[in-house]
Amino acid sequence: MVDLGAGTEQDFYGADAKGKTVLVSVADVTKAHDQAVRAAAAGAVAVIVAPAEPGPSGSGVPAGQTVPVAHATYDNAAELKALLAKSQVRIALKGVLESGYTYASHFTDDRVPADLAKTVAVTDFAKIRNTYHSDGARRLGAEYLPAWGPKQWTAIADGQPLYQGTSRDDYFLAGTGVSYMPSVTANFHASAWTVADARSTFGTPGRTYTRSWFAGPTRLSPYEFGPCVFCRTDVWQKLPGGLGADNEPTHTLRGLTNTWSFYLNGQPITGFGQLVPEKADYRYVLDQELATDVPGVNLGRQLRTEWYFSQAAPTIMAVKDCDTAFIPTPKVCEPMPVVLLDYDLPLNELNQARAGLPYAFTVDGARAKGWTGTAAMAGAKVSVSYDDGATWKSTTVLRKDSNSFQALLRHPEIADTNGYVTLKTEVWDAAGSRTVQTITRAYALK
Repeated sequence: MVDLGAGTEQDFYGADAKGKTVLVSVADVTKAHDQAVRAAAAGAVAVIVAPAEPGPSGSGVPAGQTVPVAHATYDNAAELKALLAKSQVRIALKGVLESGYTYASHFTDDRVPADLAKTVAVTDFAKIRNTYHSDGARRLGAEYLPAWGPKQWTAIADGQPLYQGTSRDDYFLAGTGVSYMPSVTANFHASAWTVADARSTFGTPGRTYTRSWFAGPTRLSPYEFGPCVFCRTDVWQKLPGGLGADNEPTHTLRGLTNTWSFYLNGQPITGFGQLVPEKADYRYVLDQELATDVPGVNLGRQLRTEWYFSQAAPTIMAVKDCDTAFIPTPKVCEPMPVVLLDYDLPLNELNQARAGLPYAFTVDGARAKGWTGTAAMAGAKVSVSYDDGATWKSTTVLRKDSNSFQALLRHPEIADTNGYVTLKTEVWDAAGSRTVQTITRAYALK
């Protein structure tokens, strides 16, 4: 090991760091990017970052590091420096890509207990088997876990780096009344591509749950807090917020920009103010794309959804609570007869499917929240592209049930593709409503 002070350019100048572990002491251990870069350039094999002053240390992952970076406390670093002053110090570092398990915090009602130690057994916990998907290769992201005690208005949050393309078992102490709202970002240094779960409480010890994150394909989120989505009143219309989603129904994905286009009887209109009272044909188009480039995010960065439907102005209050949830208060409210799409694709942890082999996946047609009529679908069509939509190939579509269909295809050899599969899906009902959705690079091939 070699101690290089604060790790400045001057500290590294003339120092022999090749093949060694570099110890640096900095004011903010979460900002050691420059030190890691200098250490790698000097031929170091690892870096240990410690705080320059006594106190809480924390940790951080330098962006783009090419050598392992570990963290030490102020006291640990002082001990290492004392040993180094006496003789040569050899360091053995062992890293674990992902622990494979975590244990969540817990709270005690009403007061801080006299004894902060608590003895628990595995049977006191609820177990969540998490699979963190990635896009063709493992990537370093982060997980955030806000937690609320039974009488708390504000959350206590914890965050940590998280490799994706892995699985992990999380244990939550059950029956405490604590609620959690986890979120996962795709890149440790950028929060532009983040999946958040709904707030939940684990009341039953011993139960096992499964949850996946970033499982492809990216699709428009069906999750809605209000009484309806895609509903029309006499004073406004309610449309989706444009959040994305993975394959968990309570997940929302932030990071997409949204551009709406509206058409009445084939002609463009500006929106609600140009809807007509008589029954007419409408086409609503939502173009979504990743707002900023996020390293490691290669899939689902661009979506286009087109809803075709016919409707007249509403005449009754057909949606419960529609007249109390939004302002201005409407007198009438009816859902739009649109078709929503969802998918179930068998993909690995890297959102990949095998090239050169047969493949099958499920497409579902559904109705928006607030709909009370039939959910049955009349038919479906699915096409795939291996060149980002320049050319298309139809799949064989079989009916599974009243609103689900199975697409059957055979992937070409990966050399005959760009490494990705773009999906175009169309589902329609017997009344003439249909939805066409294109997901560019929905999943990867391997």
